[in-house]
Amino acid sequence: MKTLIASPLLRTVNDYPTDYWNDSCAVEELRYAIENGATGATSNPTIAGEVMKKEWATWQPRVLENRGEHPTWSEFEIAWRLYEEMAVRGAEQLFPVFVREGGRKGRLSIQTDPMLHRDSARMLEQGRRFHSLAPNIR
Repeated sequence: MKTLIASPLLRTVNDYPTDYWNDSCAVEELRYAIENGATGATSNPTIAGEVMKKEWATWQPRVLENRGEHPTWSEFEIAWRLYEEMAVRGAEQLFPVFVREGGRKGRLSIQTDPMLHRDSARMLEQGRRFHSLAPNIR
């Protein structure tokens, strides 16, 4: 088993009544954060764009697969599908925390499309879809 050196983040969550969330769903960043006490993560379209840049080798094939599977989809629709996939991967990493904490922690927060701000029904529909992706996505 790997012995971890207590980082300032890990000491903070161990020594004080503090929860911290990672502001990314990038696999390596989130793994490091969880190892150092993170109990949740956030994601939004801007974060997903940064993750795509950092993990291009992972996401480029998914872009091409989605284009092939859905030839009429716009780049916008493909990007939102990849955003969902990134969120699911992040939620999977957080799931052990979710189980350990009885569902009180270990969540990944995913932002709905801000362009839907005038259409509450579509925003709600998208939020419900996101929630259906994993039990710990909110």
